[in-house]
Amino acid sequence: MFLTCCCVEDAEAPTLLHVGNSFDPSPELESLARIEKAADRSAEKAVTLPTVPEASVEGVISVTIKVPHKAGVGLALDFAEGPHLRICGIVPNGPVAKHNSTAHADLQVHPGDFLVQAKRCADAEGPAASSSTAGTKEPGAVGQDSVAAGIVALVQMGGQLELLIRRPFTYKVQGIARGSKGLGLDLSYHAQGTAVAVLAILDGGAIFDYNKTVGASSPGAVQVGDYILEANGESGRIDPLLQGLGAETVNLVMARPK
Repeated sequence: MFLTCCCVEDAEAPTLLHVGNSFDPSPELESLARIEKAADRSAEKAVTLPTVPEASVEGVISVTIKVPHKAGVGLALDFAEGPHLRICGIVPNGPVAKHNSTAHADLQVHPGDFLVQAKRCADAEGPAASSSTAGTKEPGAVGQDSVAAGIVALVQMGGQLELLIRRPFTYKVQGIARGSKGLGLDLSYHAQGTAVAVLAILDGGAIFDYNKTVGASSPGAVQVGDYILEANGESGRIDPLLQGLGAETVNLVMARPK
């Protein structure tokens, strides 16, 4: 099922796009993209990752839902390679929508939040009912065996799941002049998504230089795993957003999990 973006039920391999010196948002855009197919995964294969902060931490929500086998959790996701997945919609009458209908407003899941971990509870029924987890990796640890793909594989198993959700931190990157260097980004996105994930920041590119100016540790510095929500006023669909990234001067709206 699809809404305005890719749902976990039908997640396909995202497109990986190198936005360096030669980026041209033209009909030949597809020829610049590398499409990587996710490796075959057994439904029983768990992704073992570091411990995630407790749900009591500000900006972190723990959601426990029961999901029929291969039915999906009822989230529309900006499916991309990377350490987390951005939620771009809630499927009506799905497990998460039912959670929202009874949960306190502060504990409800909203579009724009990030899914950072999925845990299958040890007492879950169905295939491979033992506890397994997929979730946040260290920044920069992305690729074919991305955490995002691990989360999708896990939620498709169904059963009793605990989802860890983080609220978004949104910031702006203004007045980036591409010049001859280009933006210097590797990006990942799904054709039916609403945002683009940053896979890598290349030395010498305009974003690399911008980060040096604001300070790499600044909250306003672009980080691997951040999502581009808007480029030069273009948002909501991938093609216009990519067109915005091709301008000579670029203004971005970005987001990452808090």
